[in-house]
Amino acid sequence: MAGVGVATAIFTGLRGFTFWLCGARLVKRLRATLFECLLQQPQAFHDEQGPGELSSRLATDCVKLGDVLSLNVNIVLRQVIQSLAGIAIIVRINARLAALVLCGVAIRSVFAHYYSKFSRRVSQEMQDALATSSGVAEQCFSLIKVVRSHGNAAYERERYVQQLNRLLQLDTERGAVYGFSRVFNGAVNAFLLFGILTLGAAFVSAGLLPKESLTSFVLYVTFISEASSDVADQWSRIQEALGAATEVFDYLEPRPLDLGLSAVLAPVGSASRVLSKLSLRVPGGQRLAIVGGSGSGKSTIFALALRFYAAGRGRVLLDGQDVLTMDEADLRRQIAWVQQEPPLFPNTTVRENIAYGLVDCPMERIEAAAKEANAYEFVMGLPQGFDTRIGAAGASLSGGQKQRVALARALVRDPSLLLLDEATSALDPESEQLVEAAIARAAAERTVLFTTHKVAQARNADRIIVLAHGVIVEEGSHNELLRRNGAYAQLVRASKGGGVSEAEAGALIDQAAGIVEEDPLPPELAIGTV
Repeated sequence: MAGVGVATAIFTGLRGFTFWLCGARLVKRLRATLFECLLQQPQAFHDEQGPGELSSRLATDCVKLGDVLSLNVNIVLRQVIQSLAGIAIIVRINARLAALVLCGVAIRSVFAHYYSKFSRRVSQEMQDALATSSGVAEQCFSLIKVVRSHGNAAYERERYVQQLNRLLQLDTERGAVYGFSRVFNGAVNAFLLFGILTLGAAFVSAGLLPKESLTSFVLYVTFISEASSDVADQWSRIQEALGAATEVFDYLEPRPLDLGLSAVLAPVGSASRVLSKLSLRVPGGQRLAIVGGSGSGKSTIFALALRFYAAGRGRVLLDGQDVLTMDEADLRRQIAWVQQEPPLFPNTTVRENIAYGLVDCPMERIEAAAKEANAYEFVMGLPQGFDTRIGAAGASLSGGQKQRVALARALVRDPSLLLLDEATSALDPESEQLVEAAIARAAAERTVLFTTHKVAQARNADRIIVLAHGVIVEEGSHNELLRRNGAYAQLVRASKGGGVSEAEAGALIDQAAGIVEEDPLPPELAIGTV
């Protein structure tokens, strides 16, 4: 007996370890696969989904699926085997009494089916609410300075509490139904035991069943009831996990977004402007300024060149090759992009930020890029130079310093095409001069496209296009556009009084150009790098 007990304990431990290890490996593989799929999603997907929600899916939803394998499936298999073995034994003892037990098991199974469906639905809603609450918290923490400076902590707390209230409501529903399930299972067990004792006593009185067999039968029925109840309970937990992981399964399926260049270059249903009747060719080595207000389509042109969105109509050509047919790695090597407010990776060094995405990038190349971006001197003045760690959201650096680090990150790749999206619009005059000087050096040997609403930046470009509502309203050099006395010239005159905002620039251009929106035509954008 002792040997059997030890062997059983060893087998139980090995089974538990095996399922636990399988669950852990499943979580690892699922997280890695999900992360890769999220990285490959179109830009429009990330425009809609907040980073907090996606992080929550990676952190919690995948773990629930791992728990299914390591715990729930383990228990279900064990209890199913025990239930089947018990049923086989009671059928041998008395088939008619066993039929009564099977009726009880069937009733419990039907209830378990509906209970598991409810659990799956509620669990999915809870995970959605949890992901939303995580997004609210992450958004608040990422903008903590803005929240504090505006004295809006109470409002943000209320926003977060509202999401927690939804979680509490769903958890309360789940708890109430769970309590009812315990009552139901207990009632089924009680009625089943009462029926077996009543019918069994009659069989014993009639001499159809020995007393000892009835006693054994009752003990086995108790064993079967506990095992089948556990199966139903664990099955509902499996459904909860599958419900929680519904979004994970959806993310694992590719979501191609076919968006026409002549319609919108943003998620369908958004309020973004359109590009219409646009045909733009940029010869290699040219410095092109794209002037326009907010919503004119300036950044959309960059989104096309970077293949963030796939154009359903029209083409985007780089040295005569459609970017949609280019190899991903080759496209990224040829193009570098600097945003208006470039994000830096927190808790990493300046060196790692500049060399981001480049494996084994030599220090000489990093330093050369920093010098070209006018970042070398201030970086060397940091406590650990290039090995200085950057705080959250780049908080340890000024706006001009972050912009120059981002420019160095673009230049270290030695791109053929450099895209600058309002790169100096948010900088103070001194930082703006440093960045503009760096851009001027960088433009000497490559094609440069930069968006701006400031004529002071546009005037030094080889060519200027004025964009409004996705339409090129003017095109030429600074002097040529002044002689035409159109939208650009009016923007120049308005800027003499100290400059205009991006919104004001857009209004001036619209007014001067007399824009009338028409049916869009398939555009074509061709960019040369040589």
